[in-house]
Amino acid sequence: MSTKIINRRQQLIINRLKTLPSSFSELQYYVFSTSALDGTEIELTLRTLQRDIKTIDQLYGIEIKFDKSLGKYLIVEEYGSTNQKQLLDHISLVNLLEINETAKYLHFQHKQPRGIEYFSIIVKSMREKKLLKITHKKHWDAITHYEVLPLALKEYKGIWYLVGQKITGSIRKMRTFGMDRIIQIDIGQKVFNFPEDFDCDAYFHHAFGIVRPENEKPQTIVLKFKRSQAGYIKNKPFHHTQKIIDEDADGITISIEVYLTFELKQELLGLNNLVEILHPKDIFKQTI
Repeated sequence: MSTKIINRRQQLIINRLKTLPSSFSELQYYVFSTSALDGTEIELTLRTLQRDIKTIDQLYGIEIKFDKSLGKYLIVEEYGSTNQKQLLDHISLVNLLEINETAKYLHFQHKQPRGIEYFSIIVKSMREKKLLKITHKKHWDAITHYEVLPLALKEYKGIWYLVGQKITGSIRKMRTFGMDRIIQIDIGQKVFNFPEDFDCDAYFHHAFGIVRPENEKPQTIVLKFKRSQAGYIKNKPFHHTQKIIDEDADGITISIEVYLTFELKQELLGLNNLVEILHPKDIFKQTI
């Protein structure tokens, strides 16, 4: 069964139970009748429902239980992180775009999130603690085959990335793979021990974007934005490590603690004369 069908079925289960508790037959009818409106006609079996409940818990942080006294399934807790809630929003959006006649009513500045069709197989490999075999192609490189220990999924600017360790013999090296550049992905037979001390948010805490250098330390970057940008910078921080140093009639001065990467330089170049780099002055001369 395709990943799109699985994602759509799980979304319908969540939508129904967020509205009201339901028996299996009520869920079964809702999934089939709602999906039939767009010509999909998704079937739901009791065995499939049990698998979906487990996946929904792990993937979205939504716990579903069967209440014997009511004879119905219900959501007992929604403990999902912000990332998990955003993931559900992304998948719901893509499911919506699959419905006939829907896309013409929705207008995006950028393309819809890419790479989410691999979510289920990646999460399955994490759950089973098995390495992934990936065929990947960078924009400027030839096709390359990797063996990867999957650690997390991360979204940046509408593209999803697989964060993991590239395995080469006994050597493990952290890598991020753009999922829009994955040509093929399969679950291998090799089993791994998931590093319990890995924290994706902590790993990327000082990253500006998706690149996180391994052998560098974050730097303090001091920027002064023009007065016209002050309100925007306060309401939408330039980076989550942002600290306001000063604000006067000329503008607002902030500091951020980030790795000096190509993405940061590109962002600053795009701001042109709206920002002055106070420290380090030679930011564009430093190599990445």
